[in-house]
Amino acid sequence: MPVRFDDTIAFAGDVAVALGPIDASDTIKEVCAWVYRSPDDREQDAAATEMTTSPEGLVGFRQTTTRWVLSLNKIGTNPLDEGPAFAVAVALLRDDQDRERVIWWGHPVRLVNSPEYVAAARDLPAAAAGSERVTLPSFRSVLDQPVGAGTAS
Repeated sequence: MPVRFDDTIAFAGDVAVALGPIDASDTIKEVCAWVYRSPDDREQDAAATEMTTSPEGLVGFRQTTTRWVLSLNKIGTNPLDEGPAFAVAVALLRDDQDRERVIWWGHPVRLVNSPEYVAAARDLPAAAAGSERVTLPSFRSVLDQPVGAGTAS
């Protein structure tokens, strides 16, 4: 399955958790993701972003063989809230034959308030000192399924 966002992105307070499926033959080497929600009057958007080239992004990124997750931090003054939103990302992927390619994806998503998802993302094992990233066999948590599947709400 090509890399993409889950249709629902969880947030709690000023943190959103971008996550989704990825083909088992691909490894995300770098990624920058955004999610934003526009109010009906389009006066002031709410947005969250992060990239793995920043220390905060590297700490908030994890990947299994079939899923990826990146914690995003709210930017700007408008608070994140539930409802329709748009997510977009650009990434450098490496496949199982060591070929690298840059891809982008973006599509409508739904933001939902789910402290359980945000807590699960923050509880993932961190990279060891000097390590670039953590690749896990499984998230062993609600993050293994899209928001709304299983016990997450």
